[in-house]
Amino acid sequence: MEKFFTAIYAFFEKRRTALFTVMLLSYAVVGFFASRIKLEEDISSILPRDKKIDQLNEIFQNSRFLDKLVVNISLADSLAPPQPDSLVSFAGTFAETIRTDLSTYVTGVQDRA
Repeated sequence: MEKFFTAIYAFFEKRRTALFTVMLLSYAVVGFFASRIKLEEDISSILPRDKKIDQLNEIFQNSRFLDKLVVNISLADSLAPPQPDSLVSFAGTFAETIRTDLSTYVTGVQDRA
């Protein structure tokens, strides 16, 4: 394997114009294919096609729900006894922190729904 790379080095050591030509052609080919990449923000396109999934995707795409972020708050220990007061307190503190610290990024916070 090392002889292969040594031979390539020896070939291009004497032929610098060929090296730069191959490099430019390689960059052009990579650039051409990179420009053909289409980025898609619709995550539902990776889901399998199904009538129910298509209906759900249509509802999501045509609703204002896309502009919202829903946060579920729960206890880390699922076996611990429920503590609704501490969860409500944490949710209030979390919402207030978002309102004050992230007000430039968040237009509104709806809590205690």
